[in-house]
Amino acid sequence: MSFHNLQNEFLTIRIQDKGAELCSVVSLEHGKEYMWNGDPEIWGSHAPVLFPIIGCLKNGYFFFKGEKYTVPKHGFIRNNSNLEVVKISDQCIEYRLKFDEESLKNYPFEFEFFVRYLLSESTIIV
Repeated sequence: MSFHNLQNEFLTIRIQDKGAELCSVVSLEHGKEYMWNGDPEIWGSHAPVLFPIIGCLKNGYFFFKGEKYTVPKHGFIRNNSNLEVVKISDQCIEYRLKFDEESLKNYPFEFEFFVRYLLSESTIIV
């Protein structure tokens, strides 16, 4: 699995490229980790990005313009390894996912999804 780290004088954060998931926030002043460790025996995620739904669809599907579609529980970003890194610096990273022919089979909407993590002093702006 690949990751990106961002750091400023207050924090170091780690983002997993799969799903653009924030998985570590460490205070440089105290050395304290603020994120759940992602123990797969209990719950293997940290802070998943959920799009286009949170939870699951009733009966596992929805209809749009007479066609039946399925979207996985919590959407298709959190387990997606095809997110593109479109901007990166020591204190900022942005991920992007754009619709394609495959996504339109399960989610019939043209979209462009962005998530950005920016360190600003002791704050993470998402």
